[in-house]
Amino acid sequence: MSAEAAVYARLSGYSGLTDLVGDRIYPMVIPPEKRGDAVTYQLIGTTPTPAMRADAPLTRSRIQVSCYGTKTSSQSAYASAKAVRDQVVAALNRFRGTVGGVAVQAVYRLTEFDLYDDDAKVDGVAVDFDVVFEE
Repeated sequence: MSAEAAVYARLSGYSGLTDLVGDRIYPMVIPPEKRGDAVTYQLIGTTPTPAMRADAPLTRSRIQVSCYGTKTSSQSAYASAKAVRDQVVAALNRFRGTVGGVAVQAVYRLTEFDLYDDDAKVDGVAVDFDVVFEE
C-alpha cells in the first residue's frame, strides 16, 4: 500500500471535490482528451521511520496535489483552480483513518504555490502534503 493510493481514494471519495472535477483525478498528468477542472497527484519523496534494531511500521511521504481550473462564464480559471484547491485541502488536511486499504495516521498541508500550464492553457495551484501511514 502507498500514500498515493490513500490520497487517490480519499480525493475520489470526497463529494465536495468530485462535484467540481468529477472523476478527473489522475496520477502525474491530465490526459489530453480530459479537459476541464482536474486534479493530479504525485509522489515527491518517501522517508521510512528509522529505528535502532528494525524499521518502524510508519512511513512519511510527501505528495504534491496539483489543482487545475478552467474559465467559466461565472469565474476565471484561477478562481476555479482555487475552488478545487479548497476542496482538496478540506479532504486531506488533518485527515486520519483507513482509506484505499491504507492506514493513514495523519496528513498535514506543507506548502502551496501557483501553476500555469501553457500547453493546456489552464491555471493551477499545487499543494504539498505530508502523509504519515502504516506500511
